[in-house]
Amino acid sequence: ICYGGVADDNHVFIPSSGWHEMIESGYEFNENNVITCDNEAVYLGCLYYVWGHAITDNFKKVWYLLENSQKDRELVYITVGNTPLPQYVFELYDLIGIDLRQAVHITKITKYRNIIVPENSLINRNEVRYYNHNFKKIIQKITDQVPIVKDSPRKIYFTRTKLKQNRDIGENSIERVFLENGFTIISPEKLSIVEQLSLVRNCKVFASTEGSISHSSIFCKPRTEIILIKKTDYINPYTSFINDMLNLKCTFIRAHNSVLTPQETPWEGPFFLFKSKELMSFFGKSFFRSYFMYFSWYEYRWGLLSKS
Repeated sequence: ICYGGVADDNHVFIPSSGWHEMIESGYEFNENNVITCDNEAVYLGCLYYVWGHAITDNFKKVWYLLENSQKDRELVYITVGNTPLPQYVFELYDLIGIDLRQAVHITKITKYRNIIVPENSLINRNEVRYYNHNFKKIIQKITDQVPIVKDSPRKIYFTRTKLKQNRDIGENSIERVFLENGFTIISPEKLSIVEQLSLVRNCKVFASTEGSISHSSIFCKPRTEIILIKKTDYINPYTSFINDMLNLKCTFIRAHNSVLTPQETPWEGPFFLFKSKELMSFFGKSFFRSYFMYFSWYEYRWGLLSKS
């Protein structure tokens, strides 16, 4: 993937305009192929279609739009890999009060008369995420648009089992444990954005596997109880800052044997999940089966063999 961003008049790349501060961005280009626009623009960043990043990284420059007039300024953005954004990204911006559909998706190198690059309100430093009050205000603004529903489920488990491309092999067994313990099982991708956020905002206990789906907890009320199923021995930096920002009461439960997950890129999977001793103990149960007694374990192992 080629990561872009903004360069100044001297072709010096502006680090805060890239996908992440710690990821090398920018590249050589032919000046003869540059598109020229005699406008002033505000750069919204390098946006991503992945859910977990859409509710975190995609918002880090938005604060500027709420504090400054955009009259006669064009809103512009790029995307990771030039990939078009899914509908839910635009719906999230709608909740902030910004019509991202009116912004320009830059897919070819374009030169503006003047372009404003707001500082990031969410920053990556050595894979640790730091946020400031501007980022927190954006999340609060979105949350305030979500209705309070008195009869909403108190305990919810967000599952990935209905996704077409699910790398979490064996999550069905985890899902059943939560169902048996009074949780309402939710496939968030089948709901509208407001419906998803409403469930999260109104719940007393939120549970899911750790990863992109668990970042939805950013819309929970402060001090909400969170249960996260570890699907690999990797500390997700987004989980840490979300827990800190909202003072969430988070419990991590190890329920995996993800031996096929690369150590260099543990977030990529594939993951193997099962009803571990730790999970059953959390719910006061002593009975559990070892991972090799699950058919899904051999499905997981076969996935590697079939690719070799």
